[in-house]
Amino acid sequence: MSPALLGSLIGGSIGLIGFVALRSVAATVEGRGLGESNRRLAGMLRMAALVDLLLFAIIGYFVGPMVFG
Repeated sequence: MSPALLGSLIGGSIGLIGFVALRSVAATVEGRGLGESNRRLAGMLRMAALVDLLLFAIIGYFVGPMVFG
C-alpha cells in the first residue's frame, strides 16, 4: 500500500469522525428550534461536515508520503 493511499485512508477516517460529529450537532440544533436561523445554521453545519470529510481525505493523501514515505 502506498504512503499516499495510507495517508488518505487515515485522513478519511478522521474526517468521518468529524462528519458524524458535525451531523449530530446539526440535528440537535435543528431539533431545538423552529426558527429560520436554526435551520440555516443546521444546513451550514451539514455542508461543513461534508467539506470536513473530503478535505481530511485530500490532505491525508498529500501528508501521507511526508510521514510514511
